[in-house]
Amino acid sequence: IKELQALIDRDKGVEMRDIWKGEMSKAVNELQKEYDNQINQIRLDCESRMESQLRELQAGVNRDNMEAQQAKEETRKLKSRMGDIGPRLAELEAENAKLRNQIIALESEMSDMQREHDRENDKNAERIAGLENSLEEVIRELQVLQDAKLSLELEISCYRKLLETEENSLKNIVENSSGARSKGANQLADIVQKSS
Repeated sequence: IKELQALIDRDKGVEMRDIWKGEMSKAVNELQKEYDNQINQIRLDCESRMESQLRELQAGVNRDNMEAQQAKEETRKLKSRMGDIGPRLAELEAENAKLRNQIIALESEMSDMQREHDRENDKNAERIAGLENSLEEVIRELQVLQDAKLSLELEISCYRKLLETEENSLKNIVENSSGARSKGANQLADIVQKSS
């Protein structure tokens, strides 16, 4: 134990400090190298990214310049066409106003014609109603006449039957009478035969 204690007590602080300094400076150098490498890598990445973005921005600026140039050209063409369209537009507006006036006149004429048509329809409806009333009256009169005709035909038929019966009975009387006929009886028999 004493020997161990002596070894421990022996001044190794200087030696350990030197070892520790050497190790620490080596570790610090390694860290510094690693840090420098990472810084260089980050710087290179940033530079490449910035160059890429600058190229993209430059391409965008060039594209925007081309688009602006095309827009200017289109604007110039449109202005030129607007100058050509101006008189044509005024002409079309005048023609449009003329057509509107014609439409208004035609609508007015159409409404007049519609009113006239409605009046004619009303007159025709009144005429039709009058004709229908007249037709109904004529039909009633015709019915009355047909009834009267039928009544007369029945009456005539009855009288004819009566006459036929009378003639037959006269004929029978004349034929059944004795053989001596007078001249008047012969004439009466002839008349009866002719009429029958």
